[in-house]
Amino acid sequence: MTDKQKNIQKLQAENDRLKHLVDDLTILNDLSRAMSSTLGVQEIMATIISKSIQTIGVEQGTIMLVEENSQTFFRTLIRGVGEDHQGKLYKFGEYLTGWMLNHLKPFLCNDITSDDRLRGLKIEKSGIHSILSVPMILRGKLIGVINLFNKNAGAPFTEDDQKLMYIIATQVASFLANARSFEQVQESRELLQKQTIQLQKEVGARYGFEGIIGKSSRIIEIQEELKSLAKTPASVLIIGETGTGKELVAKTIHYNSERQDKPFVDVNSAAIPENLVESEFFGIEEGTATGVKKRIGLFEQANGGTLFIDEIGDMSLASQAKILRVLQEREIRRVGSNHNIKVDLRIIAATNKNLKQAIEKGSFREDLYYRLSIFEINLPPLRQRKEDIPLLLEAFVQKYANQTGKVITGFTPEATEILTNYEWKGNVRELANVVERAVILAQTQLIGIEHLPPEFGNEPAPPVPTGDSFEEVVNHFKKQVIIKALQASGNNKAEAARNLKISRAYMFRLLNQFGIR
Repeated sequence: MTDKQKNIQKLQAENDRLKHLVDDLTILNDLSRAMSSTLGVQEIMATIISKSIQTIGVEQGTIMLVEENSQTFFRTLIRGVGEDHQGKLYKFGEYLTGWMLNHLKPFLCNDITSDDRLRGLKIEKSGIHSILSVPMILRGKLIGVINLFNKNAGAPFTEDDQKLMYIIATQVASFLANARSFEQVQESRELLQKQTIQLQKEVGARYGFEGIIGKSSRIIEIQEELKSLAKTPASVLIIGETGTGKELVAKTIHYNSERQDKPFVDVNSAAIPENLVESEFFGIEEGTATGVKKRIGLFEQANGGTLFIDEIGDMSLASQAKILRVLQEREIRRVGSNHNIKVDLRIIAATNKNLKQAIEKGSFREDLYYRLSIFEINLPPLRQRKEDIPLLLEAFVQKYANQTGKVITGFTPEATEILTNYEWKGNVRELANVVERAVILAQTQLIGIEHLPPEFGNEPAPPVPTGDSFEEVVNHFKKQVIIKALQASGNNKAEAARNLKISRAYMFRLLNQFGIR
């Protein structure tokens, strides 16, 4: 062979190599463009396996993705013969994927009957003659496998086929990982939307106007007032004794207003020390003092929504002045800042004090009162609307029976009469606590006099520690009941719950609440 012929052969070989390289790059480019057009995992998988079968020229192919935190493969996609196995789940080690999981490198076999690596795998009776399998690896972790199969002994896989498929697997691994992440985000978003809709329904049911329970003329008036008031941006002042339901009214206004999808932020101003009022309401910049971190204040937290300030009658005059300025200017400045921040929020305030008397005494600002009381709601004490008590009893029995898992239909006529005629100094809150206690004790469908606290006349009242609130006394009683039940059951919580006729979930919630171990 002459030198000229040798040179021609070399040029031809180089030309074939370059042509083959161009073909490979074209395939990769087409595959990349096809995958870039979708974020669906199934669509990407279908594109990968279809292109691979077409490129290599085989009868069948599968692509399998590893299920996270599991010992199975999932989303199996098959192209070619045998598509009836589509979607089947395979455990690690049953097929070639078991070898791939252990070795994380390409596998090429042109005669499966003579390859010891396949011994013991469920593949001998498949009729397959040759296999090419490549791993999809992302950040050192196997995320899936591409398998190509041939039953034709005259069409073996080549090293070039293996190199091309390994390049494809490497390229598509990140596409698939991103697609899976996108699908998970979409699923989480859809779940969140469903949960949001469900929560909105629950909030609507809980804070609808009918949530202000009663049939007395004053309660009916309040319900009508709230229907008109809720749709306006007006500030509201709620006046009523402790336990009359001021916060419930505030939430009803918020959740039936145009701000219902925005934050509802509540604060008991009497619980905030005077030296912290400004930073709590207005926020504070980082570095204002040594070790101080930036904190968003209540006004900013409620921006766009509603800020409910309870016990505003207990605020100092200096703090009242700060609240008034926000109502007038609709802007705030964090402690340590030189910049003002615009805020759009509705303020609902509440108090159990007579603010007009406080104005006369000089302990409450008259200008703040008129700013707050654009609309004023006076909640009557429970003793002035006794006709509402049977309805409240029914509602609270249903609520606490559901919580404890008991079947309780209500109170006996004698117990209802006693509760209706009782002078409720703690108002609706006290009534709710009495009903909860009775539901815990009751072992029958009807709650009787014997289930009421001693002060209702069924037995002498035990001494109450000085300074304890009614709620603290009730909680103390609950704790003692649970401890006795545990002692009687030999510390068997499930048995104690059965003896008390309450659910196990409620028992464990009470154990956590009172720190009983």
